[in-house]
Amino acid sequence: MKIDVIVPIYKVERYLRRCVDSLLAQTFRDFTVILVDDGSPDGCPAICDEYAAKHENIIAVHKENGGLSDARNYGMKFSKAELITFIDSDDYVNEDYLKHLYDVYAATKADVVISSFKRVYLDQDDNELRTTVAPFKKGTLSRDSALCQLCYEYQYSSFAWAKLYKRELVLKNPYPVGKYFEDSFTTYKILAASKKVACTGCSDYYYIQREGSIQHHAFEPKHYDLVIAAGEMMQFFEKGDYPQSVITAAAYKLCKSCHITLRHAAESEQFPMYYKKCRALFAPYLKYVLRDHNVKRKDKLIFTAMRLSGTVYREVFKRLS
Repeated sequence: MKIDVIVPIYKVERYLRRCVDSLLAQTFRDFTVILVDDGSPDGCPAICDEYAAKHENIIAVHKENGGLSDARNYGMKFSKAELITFIDSDDYVNEDYLKHLYDVYAATKADVVISSFKRVYLDQDDNELRTTVAPFKKGTLSRDSALCQLCYEYQYSSFAWAKLYKRELVLKNPYPVGKYFEDSFTTYKILAASKKVACTGCSDYYYIQREGSIQHHAFEPKHYDLVIAAGEMMQFFEKGDYPQSVITAAAYKLCKSCHITLRHAAESEQFPMYYKKCRALFAPYLKYVLRDHNVKRKDKLIFTAMRLSGTVYREVFKRLS
């Protein structure tokens, strides 16, 4: 098989069949699906076994619950293909998802091939409210250009899914167990180890936005992991052989991650503590962001306010939001 599709699964009984059926409908046929039951307490384990019994290219594996990172890493143990892609089990893909990824890989031999995605917003009854998609251009990128794109999130972000990887890159950069925003700790390392990155120009992945996602939870200390990941990325680039363009882009990503986290924590009693922690991290790099023509004026105003004080910051982002 040319591609292994790894699907981590936990408490998604309502959505799992739609995900797996979308894979069975692929026009590209040379692939294996690895369903990783992460100790799901609902009907997911039985559904996984049902699909594996009916389809030769589907494997079901079961493990104790260890979280999304642990499930992805575990699925890699059963992978044999040269190429890997991840799909979250409450999302789904269109019928040409794998075809478009592989066609671009075959044409470019890129280390990573990226698809765009559509955000599908659902209400509490899973009725579709709206769908949005960002512009996405086909083409190839150098390592440094790909890293800048990642930080600015022009066409793609750190999400593990909607990307086709050379298997060896994922093996060398496993997902951190126990961390939220695990993709943010990992994707930049994979791109940094790549010589060439390619984009399909297609939006073939459907990213479901529903109640229960991390973004909709009340603020908890683990949400600060987003800032930790951005800080580690900043240090990674500073210590490596990366041009100023990448350092500047990473500075923006660090400021943006602090803003997202503090906005989430704004009404929490813990806000003052996390404000101090964030300020200590991003303040030394704000000078790069303020000189960066790629950053919107609105963001510069918010980051400047974030540097001044927590009170000023909360007032400014409320006015600008």
